[in-house]
Amino acid sequence: MKNNKQKKIDPRKNRDEVELNKPKKKMPSTDTKINVRSKKFWEELYDNEGEELEKYTL
Repeated sequence: MKNNKQKKIDPRKNRDEVELNKPKKKMPSTDTKINVRSKKFWEELYDNEGEELEKYTL
């Protein structure tokens, strides 16, 4: 025999779905990614910390 009762809707379930559908925040423009492959990055690093880096080279 089938049970004809309706299932109760859990309000917490709906809240979770709404949170999942929120758009993600964009990264602020002040936070920039550093490209470690760029020549400029390594030149600046060498200018700033060149003597410190030479201690660790062969």
